[in-house]
Amino acid sequence: MTNYNPETLTAKAIVARGRTVVSGGKDYGPGEEIELPMAEIERLRHTGFLVDPNKLVVIVNDGTVGPVSNPALPHLGSAPRF
Repeated sequence: MTNYNPETLTAKAIVARGRTVVSGGKDYGPGEEIELPMAEIERLRHTGFLVDPNKLVVIVNDGTVGPVSNPALPHLGSAPRF
């Protein structure tokens, strides 16, 4: 049986909006893919630096909060939500 160590096992993740992650002397900006140890990914997701794939991300282009339109989520219509 193989032991999986989260310190050495790596995976890819996406940098969150408005964040920058530095790894190996390189800056990774919002939306960029980065490969890190699993333990580091979990820590950075918890602190908001990496996108959490289990949470809905609302993309706002102009800085205002508005209706959500996503064909994958038809129950979210174009009517304002308060």
